[in-house]
Amino acid sequence: MSSFRSAKTSLKSVLNTVQQRAHWLSLASRQSEKPVPIYPAKSPEGIKVHIGSGAINVQGWINIDARAFAHTHIVATDFDLAMFTDGAISHIYLCHVLEHFPYSEVDSILRNFFRKLAPDGKVYISVPDFSRLVDVFQENKGDLNIIKSALMGGQDYAYNFHKAMFTEQTLTKVLEATGFAEIKTWDTKDLFGAEVGDWSSRTLPTPHGARFISLNLCATKVGP
Repeated sequence: MSSFRSAKTSLKSVLNTVQQRAHWLSLASRQSEKPVPIYPAKSPEGIKVHIGSGAINVQGWINIDARAFAHTHIVATDFDLAMFTDGAISHIYLCHVLEHFPYSEVDSILRNFFRKLAPDGKVYISVPDFSRLVDVFQENKGDLNIIKSALMGGQDYAYNFHKAMFTEQTLTKVLEATGFAEIKTWDTKDLFGAEVGDWSSRTLPTPHGARFISLNLCATKVGP
């Protein structure tokens, strides 16, 4: 009798294990189309905002995008950050976003970032580097098709059109004019502890091999 009860208990345990695994497999299947969360090795303190996050989901950052992904915390198209108090944000990150706005709006966008950042807060910007795109263009004997999406946007949905282009010199001047200081280049792994799958580290395939075509600049709000 005791052996029967023991066998029954063992069977229940096996069934529970099978049910649990089936539950997690089912859950994994339903979530398979969603972006995998990226847990950075380095996580600075304070409110961190990821503007134009798209399909990238970096844990610890508030995701803001014009499209309502499952991981998007705030859906917005103007990125005025009105939901945050001035001086409350420690880090702002935007990758291949600024070029989607006309030059007439870039200054006001950066001034607003400056206002929203806390003293010593930082903005991390990645944009297509016009100088690098010219190099790729010339290397490939003027084949515009290789760089046209990086230059003008993918143009596959309403917001994916480029309206501005930058070099390190021009973007630095705009940041300085806004009041930012300590402007320098940055690396994705140094910021996040790992690559996050966006254009801050991604390369463009060309007939001559992969080419890095982004400009990554960090700027600091020094003082109050």
